[in-house]
Amino acid sequence: MSGANGSLHGLNLYVYCFNNPINMTDSQGNWTKWVEDAWEMAESVMKEVLRTATKISDIVFTREFAEEFISSAITNFEADAGVSIGFAFEKSFNDMLSFEFSQRMDILSVGVKDGKFKLGHDGRSALAVGVLGFTLGPQTDTYEDLNGVADTPTQKYIDFGNSYGESLVVILGGHINVSFSMLGFSQNIYNYIKGRW
Repeated sequence: MSGANGSLHGLNLYVYCFNNPINMTDSQGNWTKWVEDAWEMAESVMKEVLRTATKISDIVFTREFAEEFISSAITNFEADAGVSIGFAFEKSFNDMLSFEFSQRMDILSVGVKDGKFKLGHDGRSALAVGVLGFTLGPQTDTYEDLNGVADTPTQKYIDFGNSYGESLVVILGGHINVSFSMLGFSQNIYNYIKGRW
């Protein structure tokens, strides 16, 4: 190396560290320290992503997970029809918007709930609006079989899933409804994976 008149003083001796020898180092003469650190961090993140993906796949690609997936899907599917007394107005205007105002009790209802066939008395109290799959508002469901054995009432204020049904009951009428709770399904799958992590 030679600078002007064969002297080193004519050269920039710190170009290898971007003219910042105090904050940057390049011990091997290839990259400055911050580039090495950034590369090591990216490598560490990629290893963690790969480790997490491998662990999730070890949980998901099993027979037990398939059974849990199907069981959860069945549990969160609900369909019922009944002869009702009370007041109810349930209307789906399109796939984006629905409205429900209900205070009804079924004299007799038949359906599927929690993966089981149900025959008995079904009650619902709700004031809810559905927007893009989200159902917002207080909702309470009760059920009692023909022998008078009652389930624990379920209460919720928000749900995500699809519900298809029409109901117009004034004093005496009927209803039919089919729904799937995506929120309940997702929570079951999350809890399953978390429990086996």
